[in-house]
Amino acid sequence: MTSQHTLMTSQHTLMTSQHTLMTSQHTLMTSQHTLMTSQHTLVTSQHTLMISQHTLMTSQHTLMTSQHTLMISQHTLMTSQHTLMTSHHTLMTSQHTLMTSQHTLMTSQHTLMTSQHTLMTSQLTLVTSQHTLMTSQRVL
Repeated sequence: MTSQHTLMTSQHTLMTSQHTLMTSQHTLMTSQHTLMTSQHTLVTSQHTLMISQHTLMTSQHTLMTSQHTLMISQHTLMTSQHTLMTSHHTLMTSQHTLMTSQHTLMTSQHTLMTSQHTLMTSQLTLVTSQHTLMTSQRVL
């Protein structure tokens, strides 16, 4: 009777371990998806930053040209200064976005590592449960 109870307990533990393993695998897949999304966001942010830097360089060139032609066209100079300010704001926003993306990537990597640890723990529990089940069956 005790052996049957032990066997039933072992089987329940095995089922619980298998459920935990499936949950861990789902968490791992979710973490990998989050990581891929973060990497895509990072690449997009880097691309935006490169565009902003190019825009800033173009604006600086336009500003120099406007200063050279100040006596001919003061209106062009004012427009270029506004463009430069806008480009600088865009650059700062892009840098902030890049920092946020890097933080998100680090968080995703941490989540992935946690999921992998959980998966390893679940696998260890599963092996232990199987060993207990085999021992129980041997006792029977």
